Amino acid sequence: EGYQIMNLLDPVLRSSSSATVLATVRAFLSLVDSIGSTPDEVQEIKEQIVSRVKAPLVTLVASGSNETCYALLKQIEYLVPLCPGSFDDEYRQFYTRFSEPTHVKYLKVQILPMLANPDTAPDIVAALADMVQSNNKQLSSLLLILHQRIDFNFVFS
Repeated sequence: EGYQIMNLLDPVLRSSSSATVLATVRAFLSLVDSIGSTPDEVQEIKEQIVSRVKAPLVTLVASGSNETCYALLKQIEYLVPLCPGSFDDEYRQFYTRFSEPTHVKYLKVQILPMLANPDTAPDIVAALADMVQSNNKQLSSLLLILHQRIDFNFVFS
């Protein structure tokens, strides 16, 4: 029954409304426990859900207003640890833009280290290093900390 509900809701993910997509993601995640019976099965279902919702979320982040972008980024921040590696190939979408407000920049730079793997870490570290020259001293401090965290995870492991 849970799979049937998810299949019915799947076309809603193609909506241009971020609220509709976020509600669908929430509905999918609420169905996980009712569908899966073992921890491995639950994890597999979560991975399927994240693969279904990744493209609509990333598309809406790139095209929405700053407020919408922030809400979508918070959802992505929740999903990335649920299924590590699922958003790694989209790491460039989380680079900050000069015109973005500070709260969106902060959230994007906090997500970037979660997307680092041996293949993406050099690009992410280079991007963080470029962003350090920001006029915002708090953001620059955060960037240095995150840069060190990625270095430590991939250089010393």
